[in-house]
Amino acid sequence: MVRQRGVALAIVVWFLAAMSLLVAGIVSEARVDTHMAQAHVARAKAVAAGDGAIQLMLAALESRAFKGFRGRGVPAMEFTVGDHEVGVFLVPVSGLIDINGASKELLTKLFTSRGNATDEGAQLLAGNVIKWRSRSRGGSRRPEQFYSIEDLLRVEGISRTLLEGVRDAIVVGKQNRDRVDWLSAPDPVLSVLAAEGGGSLSTIRENLSDDFSPNKTLPRGFNPRFQAPGAGNDYRVDAIVTVGDKKWLRRRWVTVDSQGEGLLPWRFTGTEAVRAVGDR
Repeated sequence: MVRQRGVALAIVVWFLAAMSLLVAGIVSEARVDTHMAQAHVARAKAVAAGDGAIQLMLAALESRAFKGFRGRGVPAMEFTVGDHEVGVFLVPVSGLIDINGASKELLTKLFTSRGNATDEGAQLLAGNVIKWRSRSRGGSRRPEQFYSIEDLLRVEGISRTLLEGVRDAIVVGKQNRDRVDWLSAPDPVLSVLAAEGGGSLSTIRENLSDDFSPNKTLPRGFNPRFQAPGAGNDYRVDAIVTVGDKKWLRRRWVTVDSQGEGLLPWRFTGTEAVRAVGDR
């Protein structure tokens, strides 16, 4: 009888342990589901607030809110959309490094500065990009081109980590520009250009005041071979949205012209998935 009681007690203990594990698993899964739901909600809020602020930024551009702006410079504005603070940056594509046209030397500096590649590794990667661009397309004599930033992953040696490092400094251009307009360059591009001469990015940024004057002197150390004034109607618009204690980046590409959708004088040519970022 005593032996039977011991067996029954053991069964009860094992049953309770199994139930405890089951409950713990259910609670853990519920927490994961809750976190995922919260992330989806935050992402949806960032998309809505970011898109709204981008429209407001483009409306401000059309109403000439930026005195003296003629397509050169990086206008920025702050908006409150619903309960969210949104900072919007309007980056002319002429201030970005065009991976369809950049020289081997400029690509090398890009991979060294933003991709954390060694000098030798950066030169090899830049050579691979040039080689990839020089291929004939589908048996024709026309050279190959990048059609999206992710196409860079098709080049030998380019990893996802390196791509994310250079993403904020590059564009897939239509005109195959081999140089950039430093007056329109965002910080990631300025850091590439400043790396050669050892210039201070903060000092350079301070000298780029909001008067959008085209007569600014090229900063010390900037290689003039990489510089070319440029102004056009194509922009990258970055909206930094604060949702709770996180910042999200909503990025869209836009052309300002009279062929926009509906009555709006602009049209979006590309939209990137919203993603969490640190402080800009």
